[in-house]
Amino acid sequence: MKLGMNSWGIYQVGLNRAIGGSDTNNNAVKETAKTDSPVQSRAIEAANWLAKPMFYLSMLFLVLLAGLVVAWVDVLPDPVDEKLVGAVQTAETLKVDLWQHPAMQTGYVLYWALLAIWPLFLIEPLYVRWLARKEGSSAKNNVAVDLLCVAIPPLRMGKAIPAKDGEIWLPRMNWHAPGKPLHKALERVFSKPMLIIALLILPVLLIEFRYQELLQSNIWLKLALSISMGFIWCAFAVEFILMVSTTNKKLAYIKKNWIDLAIILLPLISFLRSLRIVRAAKLAQFAKIQQLTKMGRVYRMRGLLAKTIRAFLVFEVVNRVLKTSPEKRIDKLMAQVEEKEEELRELRQRVEAVRAEQAAVRSGLAKQEAA
Repeated sequence: MKLGMNSWGIYQVGLNRAIGGSDTNNNAVKETAKTDSPVQSRAIEAANWLAKPMFYLSMLFLVLLAGLVVAWVDVLPDPVDEKLVGAVQTAETLKVDLWQHPAMQTGYVLYWALLAIWPLFLIEPLYVRWLARKEGSSAKNNVAVDLLCVAIPPLRMGKAIPAKDGEIWLPRMNWHAPGKPLHKALERVFSKPMLIIALLILPVLLIEFRYQELLQSNIWLKLALSISMGFIWCAFAVEFILMVSTTNKKLAYIKKNWIDLAIILLPLISFLRSLRIVRAAKLAQFAKIQQLTKMGRVYRMRGLLAKTIRAFLVFEVVNRVLKTSPEKRIDKLMAQVEEKEEELRELRQRVEAVRAEQAAVRSGLAKQEAA
């Protein structure tokens, strides 16, 4: 908890320093202009009071999804395990054993909780569109983005709101326009906490491979490791969503950070395969040996995906550690220097263009006065 509070403090200070006073002033000017507009006042008011609850609802959805993945992928026992199959005599008995397992029951609680909050992600854009149409707002809502946030609710965390000129709401930082300043600030804020979180995979792997027998006998230790993996997955998902949302070069960022995307997607793929086990347990479809064999293939694939996820996490730890080396930092700083020099050249060109326009206006006025 203390680490989380410190991270929020660093997050706030880092964003303030990186974005700077000029961006704050621009936001203040925009806010004043929007507030003075009677046509858009209701739309802006709705955007302001919906921003915080929708952000945290997206976060809650992600946490519930992580819990569901942990329950049905990591904790739920293998129905084709030799001990389990040997201990039961009928398909109905096997169904009861799985159905009464705490992981199965917890998973269904999380499943229904997800279904309960999911409609809110559909209601919000419909309400905003109705309000904009009623007031004749000129803000254009992106239908594709709305549908994507409905289909994948965690993406709502980084959604740009048209009523706020495409700005993104962030906790404790209010509204900021997506772009390089905000993206760079978030990159600095996430760097150290995410390195620490990524390093958590090392003790998890040590316990998994060193104390396998203890894990089989101690369900609480297995649960603790599974929760740790769920926490790591959540952290990577939040970072990836916000970083993609704040950059102007989304495809380039995804290509550069494909390992992070793989870490996020592989558990979901494993979860989809585990749904076959849950469905079979619900319908008591374990009567035939062939069906047990199919379930065995599903679990072997699930185990392979789990090993792949851990391999990617180790690779990501190495990658993040190398990023903090002096040579990598120098290369990164030099790249930033080149970017700033390019921006400076563009600014000088714009200054010269404005001066030329000013000189042309003065010349025209002088000719009119002479005439």
